[in-house]
Amino acid sequence: MALQKIELAHRWKIRLYGEFALISPKSGVVKLANRKAEALVAMLAVNRRQGVSRAYAAETLWPAKSIEAQSQSLRQVLTLLRKALGSDAIIGGRSHCQLSSSFLFDTDFESAASSGGL
Repeated sequence: MALQKIELAHRWKIRLYGEFALISPKSGVVKLANRKAEALVAMLAVNRRQGVSRAYAAETLWPAKSIEAQSQSLRQVLTLLRKALGSDAIIGGRSHCQLSSSFLFDTDFESAASSGGL
């Protein structure tokens, strides 16, 4: 029971419904640099188990850009997120990215799903 309380105290909170919010267990609300960063966190949170392909994330977030520009934009946002969330929060390689299993978080999406609100 004590271990569970400690784990819950170290979990981030991500609000996906309504206005996006990212809440750190240590410092409260974290403001991300832009809406694309928020959208990528949301995409990774909803797809926490399998992650997403970098190509899918880039095309979804920057559909009007060239493939090269999409890739560059995605790299920039991933760098911003690693600074905001911690260097080990996002894992992945050349073709894939996902939130690390060590990045503990809860979302309002999961809360609504588990309570039958979806």
